Amino acid sequence: MKKPDLCGASVLLWVLALGCSRQEGEATRKETPPARAPLIQDADAGRGPGYDRMRPLAERYASRLLPQGPLQKLELAEGHREASFVTVFPGGACCRVIASSLKGSKAYQVLLKSNTGSVVQRALADASGVTVLGLEDPLCPAEGGAFQVRVEAQGKQVSSLVAQVFCSP
Repeated sequence: MKKPDLCGASVLLWVLALGCSRQEGEATRKETPPARAPLIQDADAGRGPGYDRMRPLAERYASRLLPQGPLQKLELAEGHREASFVTVFPGGACCRVIASSLKGSKAYQVLLKSNTGSVVQRALADASGVTVLGLEDPLCPAEGGAFQVRVEAQGKQVSSLVAQVFCSP
């Protein structure tokens, strides 16, 4: 009677065990979520009331979008009832513009203008002083380009605002 070859069986078991451990390791890697880009992009991110105000708004209205440029801080005062900044929308991406008052009047409107000066979209601030462009009517230009985000005060009070542009990856 011939003795069984235990050496070959132990090698086979070792290979099977190695294969199982590799599959478990791969499953663990797949379950780890990818690193997210910062919701607010700026050298001073996380400092001050503007960032504290924008962070929950970004999580609510732009959680899957990436910041397009830095957080903008705008001041509206009597004699200076409007403020604006220029941003570039990537072609084929869908974008949102979020603005929020920090103090003072909550009565303002945000306009998005194309590089030809025509108004692409506008919205008034809600009762809490928040405006989101691109939420109900998507902003998805086929061709990228420069756009002007303009904030206009509706009252005479001084207002401090922050605005941030977010676009799809």
